[in-house]
Amino acid sequence: MGKKIGIILSIVVVALVVVYFVATSIVENKIADVVDAKINNSKLKITYDKISTSLISSKTTIYGIKYDEIKINEIVVKDIYSYDQKSAIPSNLNIEVNGILFSPKKINPMYAKTLNDIGYGENMVLDYGLNYSYDKEKKSLNIKDFKVDFHDAFKTNLKLNIENLNLNLNDPGSMVQLVFLYPTLKIKNAALSYTEDSFLKRVIEVDSKKRGKTVEDIKAEVVKAMDMKIKLAKNETQKKFFEGFKNFLMDPQSFNVTISPDKPVAIKDIMKERNPDNIITKLNMKFE
Repeated sequence: MGKKIGIILSIVVVALVVVYFVATSIVENKIADVVDAKINNSKLKITYDKISTSLISSKTTIYGIKYDEIKINEIVVKDIYSYDQKSAIPSNLNIEVNGILFSPKKINPMYAKTLNDIGYGENMVLDYGLNYSYDKEKKSLNIKDFKVDFHDAFKTNLKLNIENLNLNLNDPGSMVQLVFLYPTLKIKNAALSYTEDSFLKRVIEVDSKKRGKTVEDIKAEVVKAMDMKIKLAKNETQKKFFEGFKNFLMDPQSFNVTISPDKPVAIKDIMKERNPDNIITKLNMKFE
């Protein structure tokens, strides 16, 4: 009896495995059709090696992407079951783009010279990830993560909640309108993290050489300026912000900046503020 049950279970397991791979193959083919259609509609000369889909982890990976002088190791689209495929502008998206290999010189010679001056070579590698959701009824955008990793330079991650954002998800042109309407957007809260690799170290070293000073001299100048800011701070919020900034400059490893105003603040109100120090108070900014 036990032997028969074992055989039946084995058959069931094999059947499930077969169904999984067949379903995965069908999904991959459908996704490949969608990707190819998007590329054709864009009229850009984009190529890729292959597409892989995991129904269990709910993600699709596109490997070996090439566009002009840019090469990308992989693009990973997560949460494919909840991904908004109907709208021209997806109401939600969770994506990672890993191993973007590019030459700054071929993209922007001016930036390339600046990067070369601080010791970066011909090619750079970049990873980024974006995870957001948009609520049309509430007119709110929640950027859960916007990660950027410049290899051998720095890592950053931005979390941001914006209100009063009216997007027509079926019209890609509505994104262009943001250029004119962004002052009316309201910041509910935000958090920015930064982790140093070698970027600031290189910048400070190059700047000190140009000015004929040591790195310690440059740091001392900035610390002195921050001490004056701390002394002249109008309130505890400003004082703690400048103290946090000073501590980072003395040992530039990482920092976190948070924004948590009592109520959402319109960008136009921030732009009207002539004294940058008052913006720290208005947004309840913290530097840690």
